[in-house]
Amino acid sequence: MAHNTEPGASMPAERREAVLEARWQLGGLTFTYGFPDQSTDRRVNEAAADFVRRKIAGRVRDPETACKLMPRDHPLGSKRLCVDTEYFEAFNRPNVHLVDLREEALVAAAACARNGMSGRRSCSASPWPASPTCSSSPGRAARRC
Repeated sequence: MAHNTEPGASMPAERREAVLEARWQLGGLTFTYGFPDQSTDRRVNEAAADFVRRKIAGRVRDPETACKLMPRDHPLGSKRLCVDTEYFEAFNRPNVHLVDLREEALVAAAACARNGMSGRRSCSASPWPASPTCSSSPGRAARRC
């Protein structure tokens, strides 16, 4: 896809949505470069973030999980953006669960290996001390969706 040189701030909302949709359909990080002013104009960045939030809400069945996956506390593109490679749909699988480290401390990790077709697994766990930066703070307001 050709690099867009038209600022998002000067586009009508419908045109901006069309540009975002075309880049979303391509997949990959081209989405974060949809407009030359996407990282410098808060309104353009928020329009792109709203677009991503709608896409996540349309792909993740559980509203609470979808909410946790939505970019809310940072400008879009300032952290790793997972752009539609069926990443979000994976959270609809019964064996996939999101652990939000802003709400729950990580205290151990287990590496599991599957032994061939038998399905047997061997796991080893590594305990880590809980970090105060990972645990939720008492009295902290819940995020809204």
